[in-house]
Amino acid sequence: MIEIKPDPSSILAGTPTIETDQGPKPSGVLDEDAYDAGSFETGGGARSFGPNDLKHYYNDLLASASWPDDGGGVATMGPVDAAQLALCHLIARATWQSRPLAGLGDGPAQPHLTVHRLERIYFDWPRWDGRDIPVSQALITSPEEARWEPGARTALLLDNTINVFGPGTMLRHLGEWEVPLRLIVWFAHQDMRRGFQARISSLLAAERSRETWHRIVVVPEYFNRDVTLMMQTVSRPDSGDQAQANRWPLEFSLMASVEQVELVRVPGYIEHASAGAEVDGLA
Repeated sequence: MIEIKPDPSSILAGTPTIETDQGPKPSGVLDEDAYDAGSFETGGGARSFGPNDLKHYYNDLLASASWPDDGGGVATMGPVDAAQLALCHLIARATWQSRPLAGLGDGPAQPHLTVHRLERIYFDWPRWDGRDIPVSQALITSPEEARWEPGARTALLLDNTINVFGPGTMLRHLGEWEVPLRLIVWFAHQDMRRGFQARISSLLAAERSRETWHRIVVVPEYFNRDVTLMMQTVSRPDSGDQAQANRWPLEFSLMASVEQVELVRVPGYIEHASAGAEVDGLA
């Protein structure tokens, strides 16, 4: 979400104000009706100034740096793929321990611990007519519809990304998506499944560097944007047939919050529309 902080020096003439320790503040008026300009987060902790409604007008149409019809060539991906890749980055190098659950309460003897890691991670279904994915391998998919968050829809150029991803380019923020994810893993032993569930549940539950209840993963392949992963449910969908085949599934449901960005050519001139101004005949 783009956080807007109105610029105190841009209080519109005639706006009722009250005096505070931080200076005059509008009284009984919405910010969008009281201020002409504000500052907003543009990524990486940087802030930029612009009109309070964040609307920019350009002399020419913005040209994409990715789509062929605009002469681009920088590879990109959609928010759903970026969300799946973020989860893959989080679990690809994770290791976990398994130990036999039976007998843990029989005495002080230290059970034997075995260390494991996933052998392979698939995206979506590799083959609809193929056999089940082998044990110790995982599937990341997004089977449900993604939702474009209404409260986070903006069209905003990120000034701090100029020339970062190619000469004459910059990122344009277009909003945020809520992307449902599913992680499914099959194991050859129930103890391996228990160990994986304990490990991944901890990894997904909270940030390791600060006290937040979700995980933030940087996706280098998606212009180094942050993807927020939030764990929702975990289940062990066992069946008689799978138990006889010694296959023990584990399924996580997650929600990812993903910024939608597009790499565009830097416009030659950006004109900020002030309150009450008219641009190309539009108020």
